[in-house]
Amino acid sequence: LAISGNGIATARREFDYMRAAGARPAVTLLGLEFMDFLLDPAQAPPPASSGPASYPVDGLRWRFDTVFSLTAAMDAVKTVLIQRRPEAETVSARGFNPLLEYRAFARTGGYYDIFQQRAEENAKSYAGKPRGLVFAQTGSSPEWQELRGIFAALPAGATELDLVIYPYHAQILAMFEQVGLWPVFEQWKGLLAAEVEAARRAHPQARITLWDFSGYSPYQCETIPAKGDTRRSTRWYWEAGHFKPALGDIMLERMLERPLAADGPGFALTPSTLAQNRRRIGAERAACERAYPQLFADVARLIGAARKTAQP
Repeated sequence: LAISGNGIATARREFDYMRAAGARPAVTLLGLEFMDFLLDPAQAPPPASSGPASYPVDGLRWRFDTVFSLTAAMDAVKTVLIQRRPEAETVSARGFNPLLEYRAFARTGGYYDIFQQRAEENAKSYAGKPRGLVFAQTGSSPEWQELRGIFAALPAGATELDLVIYPYHAQILAMFEQVGLWPVFEQWKGLLAAEVEAARRAHPQARITLWDFSGYSPYQCETIPAKGDTRRSTRWYWEAGHFKPALGDIMLERMLERPLAADGPGFALTPSTLAQNRRRIGAERAACERAYPQLFADVARLIGAARKTAQP
């Protein structure tokens, strides 16, 4: 339950629709995006949403649009044109975006350009982000309510729900530090762990796990190729915010097969393991900085430039 560009409210609607349709998945994976939870605590909370009375997929309009709309016609033409383009931008039948177009970008401009463009965008965005996670008036937010709604909708009996904190590249985590978001990031993890613990108590037969894939391990500390280098590739990341299928496969293996080895990515986070997790990340960060000091220096320059640009 994670669609690019959509928040947890969309995941909640998908989950509710599956229940309404009688589907009972044995395993559900829910991706959690830190940025979606950030808010200004002083602002008034938005009105509570009652959720959709019906689902668009059950209606006829989307069927008409799929066949007769101008968008459908353009998509049909595009589908024919990209048949012989192995790196065309596309989406799989299951809704997965393989980012095939990044291969062409990397081949022509190099991975540095891809990372740098996204890093400059992130630096400007992160520098202006609010630092709150709940509204002062309510002590909650729509995102937390949606998460609780997913927990409340878990089917009775044995089921498995794995919640995922994404493996952001070290470049993004270093930006969190530079702009002052790191303490909020840690607070968010603590709140998530508390919510998951409450859900476990409410659903004792369910197996609910919060996986923290963030950190500075050798995966996340992957070196960004130098500027102008169009020959060197990366193994784990397209750019700092998008990991490659190779890392995704390792994450799935960790969550679904649960190997006994503890040296791979993915830390099972609970209220009692928060301190241990912080020590893990601290040790990984120290190792990453020793191995790749340029990354941290580059991030400091990026954030400094973003702040200067934002000044009136």
